[in-house]
Amino acid sequence: MFEKLAPDAKFDQLDTSHTLLASAETVAVHPGQVQIIHTGICTHEPLALSLQGGNEKLAMCVLLTTALTAEQEVKVAILNRGTDPVTLAPGEWFLVACRLGVAEPLDADL
Repeated sequence: MFEKLAPDAKFDQLDTSHTLLASAETVAVHPGQVQIIHTGICTHEPLALSLQGGNEKLAMCVLLTTALTAEQEVKVAILNRGTDPVTLAPGEWFLVACRLGVAEPLDADL
């Protein structure tokens, strides 16, 4: 389901459909700003995405990218709606990916 694009990219399979992903770079999300965060992971299946639950650092952040199509790097846009900057370090867990389980491509002609 996943392929590393960067040698130090990290993911951890939580169960059959949920995977925890880490940041592949140091990223600072300043108050009121949107920042793209790369994971260094490519997916071969469509995903739904959410911020990792219980991560206090991201409590005032909003995930703007909630889904990905297949054959793309998993990267997300996050809005910091708090008053303090949020910094993610390389290898820091922050994102949960849920496999959508589409068994066949959808027929665009229907």
